[in-house]
Amino acid sequence: MSRRLSVAAAAASTVMACGIAAAQEGEQPKPEFPPFAEVSKDHTKIVSTADGAKSLYTLYFDAKKQQMLAELNPQFEGQRIFIATSVAGGSTLTGHQWNDQYCYWTRLDDKLILMEPNLLRQARGGSQDAELRSAVERTYAARVITSVPIKCMGPGGGPVIDLDDLLVKNSQLFTGMQGNAGLAKFGTVRAFPHNLEIPVAIPMGRGEITTLHYSISVIPKTSYTPRESDYRVGYFLTVFKDLTKNDKDGSQFTRYINRWSLQKRDPTLKLSPPRDPIVFYIEHTVPVRYRRYVAEGILAWNEAFERCGILNAIEVRQQDSQTQAFMDIAPEDVRYNFFRWITSETAFAMGPSRVNPETGEILDADIIFDDSMLKNYALDYHAMVEANVKEGLSPDAIAFMEQRPAWNPLSRLNTIDPAREEILADTDLSDDQKADLLGLPRQAPASALHSRVVQQNFGCNFAAGYAMQMRTAAIAMRLMSDELLFDADGTEVPMIDGVPEEYLGGILRYIVSHEAGHTLGLRHNFKASSWLTLDEYRNRTGEANTGSVMDYNAFYIPADPSQPRGDWVTPTLGPYDFWAIEHGYTLDDARRTEMVKDVAKRELMFATDEDASGPDPFVNRWDMGADPLQFAQHQLDLANALRGRLLDKAVKDGESWHLLRQAYEQLLFMHMRSVGIASRYIGGVEVNRDFKGDPDGRDPLVPTSAAKQREALAFIIGNAFNDAAFDLRPEVLRKLATDKHRHWGSIGSFDVAFSVHNQVAMIQSMALLTLMNPSALTRVYDNELRTLAGEDAITLPELMGAVVDAVYSELDADLDGKTFVNRQPMISSLRRNLQNELTTRLIDLALNPWGMPQPIQTLALHHLRQISQRLDEVVAKAGKGQVDDYTVAHLEDQKDRIQKALNAVNIAP
Repeated sequence: MSRRLSVAAAAASTVMACGIAAAQEGEQPKPEFPPFAEVSKDHTKIVSTADGAKSLYTLYFDAKKQQMLAELNPQFEGQRIFIATSVAGGSTLTGHQWNDQYCYWTRLDDKLILMEPNLLRQARGGSQDAELRSAVERTYAARVITSVPIKCMGPGGGPVIDLDDLLVKNSQLFTGMQGNAGLAKFGTVRAFPHNLEIPVAIPMGRGEITTLHYSISVIPKTSYTPRESDYRVGYFLTVFKDLTKNDKDGSQFTRYINRWSLQKRDPTLKLSPPRDPIVFYIEHTVPVRYRRYVAEGILAWNEAFERCGILNAIEVRQQDSQTQAFMDIAPEDVRYNFFRWITSETAFAMGPSRVNPETGEILDADIIFDDSMLKNYALDYHAMVEANVKEGLSPDAIAFMEQRPAWNPLSRLNTIDPAREEILADTDLSDDQKADLLGLPRQAPASALHSRVVQQNFGCNFAAGYAMQMRTAAIAMRLMSDELLFDADGTEVPMIDGVPEEYLGGILRYIVSHEAGHTLGLRHNFKASSWLTLDEYRNRTGEANTGSVMDYNAFYIPADPSQPRGDWVTPTLGPYDFWAIEHGYTLDDARRTEMVKDVAKRELMFATDEDASGPDPFVNRWDMGADPLQFAQHQLDLANALRGRLLDKAVKDGESWHLLRQAYEQLLFMHMRSVGIASRYIGGVEVNRDFKGDPDGRDPLVPTSAAKQREALAFIIGNAFNDAAFDLRPEVLRKLATDKHRHWGSIGSFDVAFSVHNQVAMIQSMALLTLMNPSALTRVYDNELRTLAGEDAITLPELMGAVVDAVYSELDADLDGKTFVNRQPMISSLRRNLQNELTTRLIDLALNPWGMPQPIQTLALHHLRQISQRLDEVVAKAGKGQVDDYTVAHLEDQKDRIQKALNAVNIAP
């Protein structure tokens, strides 16, 4: 035996001997934990608010020291609990469902360990898969969230833990936010048989008191039956991998749709009230004048549930501070669903929900709506452009653009503002302070990671986009006030907040219906707006004018206000909404199996967020009509009609000229969006979700017709490459002033003098990006093979040739007998910029193939050589003195750059 083992053995013998001697002398062994009375000294028991019933955990609180103890029930081991957090106050994130954890406690000696089960990979097979189940459970174990010491054992026989140590000092674990725990204070804590509601006010960041609300609950047991998804209908999903599955496609995923547990109270009735309705409470903070539209937006879904045989599936109750109705209910309590009115000074609305991560059953949901949503017309132009620069681009195209800043249209708008730069450079300011000074919304902490359980809908920027739509409408109302604010007989339409009540109430109802749809489990449907033609849309009132409220549907304002307009927004659910709800909630399995085969019907078309960056030209945000290109033309017609009224009606006597600039920039933004919509047709592929054997089933991938692509290309060339497409009247440009107020939240435009060339170059750069990025060119090339034999197809040479010819058309001009001067140059300033943009892109495509098909590179080289030859001829003529200096310098520069690029290709190994 080694010396080390000998010493250890001797020490153990000594300890044992001492223990025996002590026992013989009658000494009591030291208790494992101190007495409960000692640990809970100065603590008061929090009595359950459910008529004295035993609460989930028994809580004890020391108000002086702000300490809270919790005694778990004796059967705590393995009991699944749900820890959900919300931001309850003191932050622009107030009202948000935040994070949640699905977990359980287990004991290890004198500690409790909070564990999260591994639900992503499971083994749900039968007895024949027992061995495989054992292997899966061994491989994919639960994870430790944290551990806490057991303070003592409570009078009920359960372990006692320090709850403020868990929730306050370790708030980072549950919320991603960590404040000054030493200055934290508990709010009104409520204990119920199945849940605990614990608000904690904690100083954050620069000292603002943020209230975090913890709901600790057990998920109630119901008769809920999970329902597997069908991607022809759009629901949020709860997904796990069952490693015992042996599906034909090799996938082992189980995908449950997220939905509520809705059952008929009387199954024998064709139309029965629900056993447990979905109840929404309208928070007392909602202004009285808006409550009607909020209720209508939520209750609109009841008609869809009637298709499932359920009457009044949703109920709405009004919380009211005057009558005290339902004022004892906390919006953060996981047992209640609320519509909440917030004030983050950001155009914002969201419909998040929480689900049982094992079944997909929705547990609770809140809709939050920012007051700024209905007031946010004066959006910053740069912010609007920045939010939309990636709209419709594929992930590959975005990655390409980010690696090549010269391709990014925003680089044309990068003007330096000294005040902004000074604020951003100040190291003594927090990010929140900088946001306040610049008038920008505060951002969630980067560490605030949201769990996979909560459905946050952070991808839903519906409200922000609608603010842009409302700004367009506000400008139209200002410039067309006689036509839009008065009935045909000259009487003023009913108004609310200074705008037509029909308009504002309809918008609120529509946005609420959209967000309520999310809380019922529905995803976006960005193809629904292409159900009706524009003619059908504008002649339709009082009924659905879109396939779904889950789309981002644009306003239709006729360029000629004497023409029919239709409703401002759809007044009710669309046919897809009824279909989707019935498929998700019907109790008739046979009906559900058959109805989904109707996917090919135009009114039931479905495409969602990931499709919006795909090749389908019908999947757009903020368009309307069966032909998006027709809508793009309408938008341009409207912009041009409004431009004609700018000088007369944009600014009234006594008002600042910056109102004209706001209107001008909004119309410029409409111009850019129209070009973007048209660009989706180039290399377009309509993506269908039909299964084989569906009635009228379509191919999954159908190339856009060559005729439509050519029409879209002509639209882009005519409205992005031609000077006449832009309203560049000097009498307008001289009046584009900025708001001169300079303080936090209002620092005006950085581009004080409005850089005309940069603004137009940004739109032209956007057009070239959408036409010439490798992803778009590759789709055109691939479509040549997708197109059926005998059908016409637009080819890569045709597309690239048409763009080059349109951009460099001046090189073919007849110069005989013509003389150009600097004030009237041969090639205008905007066209010189455009040619420079295209030259840069052709050189980049020629020198940097970036994994694209080889013909893209060779065609780029081909066009560079042709342009070089044409430049030689024009430069030779320009040397005779008949061409202006601007043009000569430009042509020489283009020739030099192209020649260097061609030389680089020729000497490359």
